[in-house]
Amino acid sequence: MSGRGLKDMVNLSQDAIDPAAELESEKEVPGREGACQLLRCDDQELPALLASARRVRTRFKPGVVTYSRKVFIPLTNLCRDYCGYCTFRRDPGQPGAHTMTPDEVMEVVRAGERLGCTEALFSLGDKPELLFPEMRDMLHGLGYKSTLQYLEAMCERVLRESSLLPHPNPGLMSAECGSDA
Repeated sequence: MSGRGLKDMVNLSQDAIDPAAELESEKEVPGREGACQLLRCDDQELPALLASARRVRTRFKPGVVTYSRKVFIPLTNLCRDYCGYCTFRRDPGQPGAHTMTPDEVMEVVRAGERLGCTEALFSLGDKPELLFPEMRDMLHGLGYKSTLQYLEAMCERVLRESSLLPHPNPGLMSAECGSDA
């Protein structure tokens, strides 16, 4: 893809070229950096990006359903909520209650790589540090203020140290969540 075409696709403004038209004409996809930039599109640009992606998929992979081989990473099953349907969550001290260490996360990631996985699917309970002092203590011992900050760090580590794409599934989040949460 030409540098200009990728730049136009990444900038995605209201009057920018249709990203699908660029892909359709050159039959290429953006590289890792270009794809990461596309992921940062704002709410105004997202509908156009999704429509373009649908057209590209329909043109190049009509009728094909794809999936990604994932390794499951239950970062923590501690959770502040008590949903009646959930069989995943635990309280500290209950059988099976666990929060993975960074080394445990990377051990599972490496096993997933060996098995041909392409994604690391992170699951976790909702802000357990707000209810459980044990979780706050563990997070502070690891150098994090929140479970979401820990999740973010583990996703970054997976990106940096493996071939897997992190797929976080943190549940509810708010605008104040992130690196400072």
